[in-house]
Amino acid sequence: MMQSSVQIITAGVLLLTGLTSISASFAARDPPPQQLREAQAACVKYLGICENRLVQYNNSIYPLDHDTMCMVRCAGIIVGFWDDNQGFKLEGLLNLFPELATDERVQQQILSCAVQRIAACPPTDTCAKAYNGFRCFLESQKTGFVVKENLPEQPAPVFNVQEFIRSLSICGKILRIPKNLQDLYHQGVFPNDEKTRSLIRCVGIRNELYDDVLGPNIPQLHKLFGAGQLEAEFRRKAEICINANQPLLDPKDKNAQAYGKLYRCFIQYRPPPTMERDRRTNVVAAAALLVVLSLALTLHVAEANIFGGKRFLKAQQDCVHFLGINPLRMGQYKKFVYPGDRETMCMIRCIGITLDFWDDILGFNVSLVEDQFSPLVNATFKKQLADNIALKLELLDPLDSCSRAFYAFRTFRAMLRQQLNGTVTPVPDVNFVPLQPVQILNIIVDCAREVKLPDAFLTSLSKGIIVDCPEMRCLIRCAAMRSKLYTDQDGALLANLHRQFEPPGEDLASFELRQNMCLQRNQQPATADNCTRAFRQFFACLRPDFEQYFIRNKESVLQHPIFKSEQLSECQASLLAQQTSPQTQTNAGMDPLGGMSGNLGLLLSSY
Repeated sequence: MMQSSVQIITAGVLLLTGLTSISASFAARDPPPQQLREAQAACVKYLGICENRLVQYNNSIYPLDHDTMCMVRCAGIIVGFWDDNQGFKLEGLLNLFPELATDERVQQQILSCAVQRIAACPPTDTCAKAYNGFRCFLESQKTGFVVKENLPEQPAPVFNVQEFIRSLSICGKILRIPKNLQDLYHQGVFPNDEKTRSLIRCVGIRNELYDDVLGPNIPQLHKLFGAGQLEAEFRRKAEICINANQPLLDPKDKNAQAYGKLYRCFIQYRPPPTMERDRRTNVVAAAALLVVLSLALTLHVAEANIFGGKRFLKAQQDCVHFLGINPLRMGQYKKFVYPGDRETMCMIRCIGITLDFWDDILGFNVSLVEDQFSPLVNATFKKQLADNIALKLELLDPLDSCSRAFYAFRTFRAMLRQQLNGTVTPVPDVNFVPLQPVQILNIIVDCAREVKLPDAFLTSLSKGIIVDCPEMRCLIRCAAMRSKLYTDQDGALLANLHRQFEPPGEDLASFELRQNMCLQRNQQPATADNCTRAFRQFFACLRPDFEQYFIRNKESVLQHPIFKSEQLSECQASLLAQQTSPQTQTNAGMDPLGGMSGNLGLLLSSY
């Protein structure tokens, strides 16, 4: 039992290593030799590639895109490590990297890697061939040109009817495939429509049978379906079909490319056993498989836990590929660092559907958390997690599945972090007393009077539009300082802000990490005045948290006088009178900030 608990904690720690700095994943590497840099500069100019990308290449960063592949081919021809007829030429790199010339075993290892990868490339794509050969060299250089020990060949991944049906189900959920189409798929019918083409690409990527750049994985397909055929013959037939379909496909439509090259060219092969087998047998077999997996989980929790093990990383890689996210971001994601941008949110949803911890209809699967982290996670934690996630999801658009999956997952990570550390959220400054929402609104009104907010901005304020002007910037600074949430010397007082907001499911450490990343991105120049710095740094980062805080307290917020619709009418009448008689403002004694729209206006607008 003690060993099992240690393994569970280890798995949790693997999941929560996202506190590592994000910048490390994009750090510059050793620059290439001068001769290669000059060749890269010439090729970027010749090929019409954006010159900004040269910074990447000169830091030995070569993303997986076609521009980069063709740049590598061009540079390889110039410095001598690539020839379209002869292929990959290691001697061209020996002249640039003398340390490589001292060990023939490393050279043979690089050449062997290059031969295998180039063989998997489309025959006519010389850019992909050059790039993949060069990648073998880069991988060896990264390890210090050390000879790898011979490892036993990894068995081919299991791909049978159960896995095929599971892939159809997962991809169907990710792509929101309608039920009538899913019924056709289970009958072995895959019509040529946009939804089905997307599904074929998803299934191919998920099972490592297809790649957007390299096309069908012919060696892998041969291992699965080529029984009784030589790989050369299997490849020849496949390439005839692929080349015949290529002119008919839109080169910019990844889904059509996958459908034409993978489905049409390999439709004659079926995952064993055949699709026509009784579905009830499949269910029994799948149930038996789940029993085996559950037994394995109890023995190898740290290795097999879906939230921190190889399955999670594999799903993450598949989702990055399928969703078309820049492969450079894998550096972040492998460290479990997940910024709150749209791409990352949709990737988390994709992973959640793949690993069964998220469903667009059922939400976050808290029971799976209990299964994966038992006995560390008990019924009490499960209920707290469910309540906190429900509270978080109430604030989000019910149709935005990406953000709902992301914030549910982030809430789970924050609560698990506290559970693993055996701590609760640290207590911030004991001298700080959180304000009531109405108190903050009163401060905003007072500051608006003091900075003499122009009447012209009242209409935009009533619509939730916050204009970047000197008076508005100083209003934000004034309100934040009086609420003891900000100072000119220390900037955002994150401990006080966390205590004020009490964000559901987010401890102080997570809150500080998120806000510090944003504050660093919005750092203002030293010449900026105090009001500008407060508005464009502090408010730019904290505005969403303010909005969510007021939404959670909307019942008391809406009782404040500035949200009374009848006062808005009086305010508008006063403004009209001011336009005809500038002196009436003082005589009437009417505060132009006495009313706003019936919605949450200034503080509750979307960000």
